[in-house]
Amino acid sequence: MKSRTLLVLLILALVAAIGCQPKNSKKARISRAPRGDGPSANAPGTAGAKTTWGEVTRGGFSQTSFWNQLYYFTYPQLSSAPEEDQLGYVSGESNQAATGVRFWGHAKVAGNQIDAETAELDIYIYDDRVGKPTSDGGTRPAIRIHMGSHIQGFVGFTGTYGSTTNLTFTDQLGSVRLSGQINGDYFEGDMSFTNLLTGSSNFIPLGRFKVKKSGFFEWSGGGLSTADLSRYRLFV
Repeated sequence: MKSRTLLVLLILALVAAIGCQPKNSKKARISRAPRGDGPSANAPGTAGAKTTWGEVTRGGFSQTSFWNQLYYFTYPQLSSAPEEDQLGYVSGESNQAATGVRFWGHAKVAGNQIDAETAELDIYIYDDRVGKPTSDGGTRPAIRIHMGSHIQGFVGFTGTYGSTTNLTFTDQLGSVRLSGQINGDYFEGDMSFTNLLTGSSNFIPLGRFKVKKSGFFEWSGGGLSTADLSRYRLFV
């Protein structure tokens, strides 16, 4: 009920924001500018990087609700973009080749503490408009949200690693939170967000995330974490 009420408030805020915008003018085209652009030595496929791609799916939400939540999530980036660059269709199902939400992350762990300087999150939203030609002769990119201490606009990170792991990344446009558990070889749970529409303390659910544990966390000395060792001892 709380999430539904917040979504209604978001719609009202969005209508008000759109109503306050000036009429369309002949200004320079803004084509899906990345939120936190920049390369990373930790990106999957980079030499020496151990990260792997994960995905965000709709979980228990309907496809319509999932798209609405993505719309609010990307609104700070796309509100000034032309109609052709607005959010298109994005599947909330797993393992879809054409559209979906992929991400990777990285964090160094010592015991249950995470080194905030190493924490990084990079989200790509692939809708059905990605790869299509733009009116200025370019090719439309995915919608990117990149957060980390070396990224311009980053504000901070909080988080701990354990039976329940909560990671919160914050930049000038809002926050993204990963709240989940280590389940076998995977780190999975709920991804949520805040921005100028939700307010800084009202986290709105985005969907369910899942990524390989070893493709996200890096433990000091390259070995198992304390939590992993404890679980291992139960079976030997």
